[in-house]
Amino acid sequence: DALAASLAALAPMVEGTLAFGMRKVADLRAGGFVNTVTTVDYSAGGGLAGQWYQEGVFELPKGQALVVEADLRGGIDTLSLALTDALGCTLDWVNAQTSLNRTQAHKDADGILRFVLSGDDPGVANWLDTMGHVVGVMQFRWTGSPEVPRLSFRLAHIDDVLPSLPPGTCCVSREEREAILRKRAVGAQQRVYW
Repeated sequence: DALAASLAALAPMVEGTLAFGMRKVADLRAGGFVNTVTTVDYSAGGGLAGQWYQEGVFELPKGQALVVEADLRGGIDTLSLALTDALGCTLDWVNAQTSLNRTQAHKDADGILRFVLSGDDPGVANWLDTMGHVVGVMQFRWTGSPEVPRLSFRLAHIDDVLPSLPPGTCCVSREEREAILRKRAVGAQQRVYW
């Protein structure tokens, strides 16, 4: 009986979760948050106190990239940059670089964290792989800052990304990217699940 009740509750839960994701994309679009973000307050729903949440829709036709600059000169303790598909399902963070945390991200000497969303690898260390999704959601989290970090966004053709970034921006070769992806996969396999 307990198993039957659990299985009966599964379909509405999946349907509700997907509907929530679809509404999120529609609501962000309606608010004008395409290739930019808005600050979201999740404190009433169990969000971590002292953490800033930002979300927006990315919309990137093939060959396009979104270059994001986050001003972290005021300091930051932790960060999480992650992508989902248009239904809110997290993109494969084990086998692709669809997310970055403070340990993985490289802040430039000027205190700016520059990262790039695109379906093709631009050779920038701070790349978020859209995995071919033209539309999805950007979800950013920051702690340790008295105010939400200021962000700027600009679209660029993938071939113009590297030349447009300041000298000293951390770049990676194809071999280095392969090593980074192997390290992600190994880390996921060694992760403690509870």
